[in-house]
Amino acid sequence: MPEFMGSAFQIEVQKRMLARHDWIKLQPDVANGGRVMNFLEPAQTGWDVVGQYLAEDGIVVLNAQARENALEQARSIFGAGYDYPMWDVYLGSKEAVQAACRAHVAATPVPEGWRIECLRAPDIQQMETVQALNMETGVAPYPGFYMRSEVVPSMTACLWDAQGVLAATAAVNARFHPASRLGRHIFKGSTSVKPVYQGRGLGKLVNAHVLIDSQVAMGWTGVLSQVSATNIASQKTIAAAGLQPQSALMTVAVLAKGEIFTR
Repeated sequence: MPEFMGSAFQIEVQKRMLARHDWIKLQPDVANGGRVMNFLEPAQTGWDVVGQYLAEDGIVVLNAQARENALEQARSIFGAGYDYPMWDVYLGSKEAVQAACRAHVAATPVPEGWRIECLRAPDIQQMETVQALNMETGVAPYPGFYMRSEVVPSMTACLWDAQGVLAATAAVNARFHPASRLGRHIFKGSTSVKPVYQGRGLGKLVNAHVLIDSQVAMGWTGVLSQVSATNIASQKTIAAAGLQPQSALMTVAVLAKGEIFTR
């Protein structure tokens, strides 16, 4: 069953994310990432509160923080007992993203005999297939309850080849509270392309489709994505969707040493 998926460490966090959602949904500066607690304003929420969840889960994520001091502040509070993986932040407006994605879809047809679908509530087989491809490509998979839009609105794009094999997938979700500084933004992530099909632009194609369809379904006005500074392919893929790097911002995770979250 795909209800919880990943390493033992990841699965235990996913279970707690589901149990906590009634509290999370009332906190403007906390977001349910399905796989991890997300904090937009950790000082306002309270570093002691952040620390409580870190102690319980072994991981928290500090989203879109000021680059000039985010890493140093986190290290000064939580110390050398944790790792601090980081991601560059990309943002895009509805207008820029829709223009880029619609142009890409118009210029890049789905290969003959293939099909693409954007799912709000995938079935068990679809979820298991997406989760397996995520894990194959080093992406922490979303749990089933999250993919089915049971805690926040979500959408998963699936590109199937002519033999019915999942060639590529991407996901978006509306995890941010409307009253937060990222209100009405969606989070764009979990792009995975089967290794045999990498290098053919399929990540750009699934991103474009899910961003077009989710805007109609969710009415978002902006998109946030996070990409490792060393992941050049993902940087190009997300930039092709009309998102721009934000040099003043970065996302930092605080992660128990020896554990792995996602690429």
